[in-house]
Amino acid sequence: MNGRFRKLLSFGSVILLASAFACGDDTAVQEQAQAEREAALVALEQSKADLDAKRAEYSELEAKINAPEDAEAETSADAPAEGEEPMTQEQLEEQAKNLKQEIEDDSQKLASDIVGFINEDPPVQGEPFSPELERAVNLKVEEDILLAQEWIESGGDYRRAITILESLQPLAPDNAHLQEELEHAKNFRYMTEDRFAAVKKGMTEDEVREALGPVNLRNIKPYEDRGVVAWFYPKEGGGAAGVFFNQKKGKTQVYKTDFNAVQSQAGGDDEGDEG
Repeated sequence: MNGRFRKLLSFGSVILLASAFACGDDTAVQEQAQAEREAALVALEQSKADLDAKRAEYSELEAKINAPEDAEAETSADAPAEGEEPMTQEQLEEQAKNLKQEIEDDSQKLASDIVGFINEDPPVQGEPFSPELERAVNLKVEEDILLAQEWIESGGDYRRAITILESLQPLAPDNAHLQEELEHAKNFRYMTEDRFAAVKKGMTEDEVREALGPVNLRNIKPYEDRGVVAWFYPKEGGGAAGVFFNQKKGKTQVYKTDFNAVQSQAGGDDEGDEG
């Protein structure tokens, strides 16, 4: 073997050795990045679990506030420590108010953090999600489902809820929970005659809400001169069904229902339209 060939061989060995070190460095960097991403995802999942625990606590507080007569049925775990006075109604309401604000703040932060995590390694059209991306997307879907439910429960805004849920479909087309919630929102957006028939005279507002779903706040109309409040539920194609309440013996209850309370107005806004 001549000297020139030995030099070339030696030089090639150096290149191969350097390449091996470079590959090793790349692998280490990738492993480190993967570990950091996994840790960030676990932190998001823990934040979600903590937030859900606060939501459950808030639901329990609401139940106590709305049904103070059930305080006698509290478990020993819920009872105040020996020597402590049970919380008053005002204290419960203040605690619930503070907790609700905390939940709103935490949910906004979590939503922002989830979106940030997804955007660091966004999905590529036509390519399957990585396991980490799949978990992050599921977190987003579950949080946005809760947001859609809130629009319905607090204000009867099915249209806004449907918009939120439909926007998730391209991201999670096979998510069964998402499809179930979207179908429910679409089914309840417009009143049907069969569903409306469940409302009877003498029902309370809570009983009507349970039977028909929350009414859109913009579709509640007081008629103060008559002592009447009407709830209008939009029908598909226009018009609205009406439930009419009055006061009887200090109790607000249904005295009349009319499935055709508001007629469809071609070319105009219906009174029972969600807006």
